[in-house]
Amino acid sequence: MSFGYSSFPSILWPGIAIVLLVLIGGTIGMTQRNLKRMILSKYPEKKLAENVSTLKWYSWISFLFIMAAVFTITNRSLFSQTAMEEELMKKFIRIAILIIPILWVFHTFSKNFMVDPTFEKFISRKNLMLTDKSLWIVMIRIHILLAIIALLTGPLGVIKRIRIKSIKFHRWNGRIYVLSIIINFIPGVYVSFFATGGWPSTIGFLILNTLWLGTTILGFWYIKRQKVILHSQWIIRSFFLSFANMTIYIIVAIIHNAMNFPYGNAYTIAVWLCWILNLLIAEITIRKNILIRKK
Repeated sequence: MSFGYSSFPSILWPGIAIVLLVLIGGTIGMTQRNLKRMILSKYPEKKLAENVSTLKWYSWISFLFIMAAVFTITNRSLFSQTAMEEELMKKFIRIAILIIPILWVFHTFSKNFMVDPTFEKFISRKNLMLTDKSLWIVMIRIHILLAIIALLTGPLGVIKRIRIKSIKFHRWNGRIYVLSIIINFIPGVYVSFFATGGWPSTIGFLILNTLWLGTTILGFWYIKRQKVILHSQWIIRSFFLSFANMTIYIIVAIIHNAMNFPYGNAYTIAVWLCWILNLLIAEITIRKNILIRKK
């Protein structure tokens, strides 16, 4: 049996491109950090002379990453797969969609309700004073619990094998998912006004909350009108936005810990990138028909 090549690019194509862009940012950030340290040293000229070879290496590495990124982005079919390889990749992604939310739920629950239930570490990083700390803690707990419900019910709704076994279960699971996100809009907006990073982060979170609510409502609206494909597409967008907190966590770890950016700046960048990247992944998933089968 022979398999032809897919007319679509591999999901590796945008994935590797994004990784290369992050690496470019990382090497530029490390170069900037080293230069800053040299300039602020007691003898900047001497320090610069001592580290000129290191700076050259960083420059060459950045150049190579840039060339690799340009080559990857301009060659759409670079990682094209056979039909069999593409189907295996889709199966892997479906399994990951079931496992990753469960692991993230364990992480989120243990971190926020067992390790630091009063959110002292998180609050200490805020550059805004909380007007009512106890109310903020209540709201953030509600926000987290409702997000956990969305993360647990989401995979059960988007995986076809689970969906077709019991349409009744799928409908009730979907109602819980939609309701958890609609209710979560209120605490989500409230905590947005006290976001780490100030108003830029607040605006980013307000956009995220609006997109999450909007995609969810559109998904519900389309299924009520028997438009199954449109319903599935909008629910997939909503589902990937449910992972925004995980994306923020990863981006902050890269930008703050690896690239040594100030925590507030790293958090603001992560808030904006989380919904941009997650929606990009959702669009790739929709176009590749990973979770939607039209036949």
